[in-house]
Amino acid sequence: MTADEQTVFRNLSVFRGGCTREAAQAVTGADVITLTALVNKALLRCDPVNGRYEVHELLRQYAEQKLTPDEKQATRDAHSSYYLNLLHQRQRDLEGGRQLEALREIGSDIENVRDSLFLYHYISKQWVQGGVLFDQAIRVLQTIPSRPEHEMLRTPLLIRQAFLRSQHAQYQAVKTMVEACQAGLQPSSDPREWALLAMTRANMEGNRQKQQEERPFCEQALMWYRQAEDCWGISLALLGLAASYLQWSDNQTHPDVGQAKSLLREALTIQEVQGDVFHMSHTYRMLAIIARMQRDYDEAERLTRRVMGYLQQLGITNMAGDLNNLGTIAMDRGQFAQARQYFEECRTIDHEQGVIPGLLVVLGNLAQSAFLQGDFTSARLYAQQAQTLSEQADPHCYLLGWIAWAEGEYDQAVAFFNILDKSIDESDNWRYAPAVSQIALIQGRMQEARQRLEASLPLAEDRGDSLVAVQCRIEMGKLAYVEGDYTRARECLQTALSFLQSSRAQAVLFEADEKTTTLDALVALADVERAAKDYERAHQHLLDALHITDIFPAVPLMLAILAAMADLLDAQSQPERATELAAFIRDNPKAFAVDRTRAAALLDVLREQMPPESFTAACERGRALDLETVVRRSLDEPYPG
Repeated sequence: MTADEQTVFRNLSVFRGGCTREAAQAVTGADVITLTALVNKALLRCDPVNGRYEVHELLRQYAEQKLTPDEKQATRDAHSSYYLNLLHQRQRDLEGGRQLEALREIGSDIENVRDSLFLYHYISKQWVQGGVLFDQAIRVLQTIPSRPEHEMLRTPLLIRQAFLRSQHAQYQAVKTMVEACQAGLQPSSDPREWALLAMTRANMEGNRQKQQEERPFCEQALMWYRQAEDCWGISLALLGLAASYLQWSDNQTHPDVGQAKSLLREALTIQEVQGDVFHMSHTYRMLAIIARMQRDYDEAERLTRRVMGYLQQLGITNMAGDLNNLGTIAMDRGQFAQARQYFEECRTIDHEQGVIPGLLVVLGNLAQSAFLQGDFTSARLYAQQAQTLSEQADPHCYLLGWIAWAEGEYDQAVAFFNILDKSIDESDNWRYAPAVSQIALIQGRMQEARQRLEASLPLAEDRGDSLVAVQCRIEMGKLAYVEGDYTRARECLQTALSFLQSSRAQAVLFEADEKTTTLDALVALADVERAAKDYERAHQHLLDALHITDIFPAVPLMLAILAAMADLLDAQSQPERATELAAFIRDNPKAFAVDRTRAAALLDVLREQMPPESFTAACERGRALDLETVVRRSLDEPYPG
């Protein structure tokens, strides 16, 4: 073959089910002489009846493998543009008097039409626009007399419409579509249709956080795509399957990073051979998530920015998911303000595109980052927006419960946690025991707290949920402290800290969870040692906690440490320093309500002990302090004993 013939033959591999001469010329730039030469060399067949060109599937796959990445992208763009224009040109015919003729013309190119629509809108993330085009085509089919060739067109279009809608978490609407698709498909149907339908069902279950039900559908899709030798589909299914291994399962077993990496390596090998830059971007995105899970934040950020470079190469401007990932990396690093900037950019894009699953994730992340900055008003607003969009209570009621707790609205917090209890299976209520028990302790309901914790700890350990298990132990330690059993309190809290400081904790917990839980345990243990009059050990625990905030400066947690420090200073007969700290915390809106209450109670005691003028002056000095100055002074001053 000549060089021109080779180029045209490679580019013809983009067509599925053959094409017209006009399509071949428009997409590949071929002239009639080149097409005729390929026919004469038996590389291309021209149907003498309808004039359509066809390539044997094995030859088509061979030619597809020879496409360079640039050729593949340019040809795919030309193919999509041609068939999108064809559909628009036939729209008037579909709505007018030439419906049957138009449908016959579209039906002869059904594989090209449906794949160009699907691939264009899937890759460009134009979910809404894609859905409108599918809606239009399906609506026309529903208004004319049904024929077998119409059904051949309707079901594949409906499957792609369902897949796009599954990106929106529109569970009920997609469920109805899936049922219609299953009725329209036959055992002899193209396995790629069955595969895409399985991926749609996998998306549905993934959106509902039902990973154990998501995985079998990904495995089915992978089997069908392998049967069809569809490399693009194989990559799609491998990525879906890897994602299911990276998420928490229904029984809270930990992500299987090793299995996910194995699947991603297989996917990357296929993608590099195919020059599939789009799926390569998804693969590297998931490898970035794994790097974050393994706390290699530099690698996670490097891979994420590599993904964004691929998207720019593809001409894709929607980078919401990657901005969200940069936000989570920043949050793990304790860069909460930077994280919120990334999350806000992500939210704007997802809102414009109407991507509900993305909005739910980023709103939850915005609520968490605002919470850790002590901006409880914004955190509540974000969580409420997420709850409005979601079909499920969990996890947004959980966020709202903690925000209510932070602001001292304990009954409201309990109400949110009760919603969770009613929305899930009764056997799973152990997940929220630490939160509910903490409120019970604040309100003096010791027996309720004990019963919940004692019932939930063995379940959390049995289900492999290390975070809930360690939080249960911390609350048990607090309960023992309130009851004056300091030996039992130390035992529970030291066990929790030992785990949190171990390499195993770093393997199964995100850093934000590990740091916040460690700070909680250290403050509780400092309170125990203060009550037991081991002031030096209490002081060291609080210093350890403040050192953690050097790299994870969560404002409300820093204020909780300082509230415990104020009580310790009072116990060490330093009333003026204690008064300064207590006044600083009591009037700080970024402090948890429980710590403001604690500081207010200490001030009541100190007011009785100190001369009025000294107390007033100390309060004024405290109100004039800033957080950074207070933390630095607390870290730099030697132990007063």
